[in-house]
Amino acid sequence: MIDASDLGNDLVRIGTTVHVIDGDGKKRKYTIVGSAEAKPSEMKLSNESPAGKALIGHKKGEQVAFSTPKGERRLKITKIEVST
Repeated sequence: MIDASDLGNDLVRIGTTVHVIDGDGKKRKYTIVGSAEAKPSEMKLSNESPAGKALIGHKKGEQVAFSTPKGERRLKITKIEVST
């Protein structure tokens, strides 16, 4: 169990919500969770998913890339929040 008060908002990690802009210019907001809590339909991404792995450890302003069945996808991190 992660105590949200122990997390900072400087890096994407399990327990944070990350705001991104995708390659199409769409704004999205994902919460990074452990694999048992993942619910993509609720924008809760596993830290083991391709997007989750790509985002973990990065900072606001950074861009990440990862492979999908439809090709490479890029996300730019615009904000990181501690999930509550």
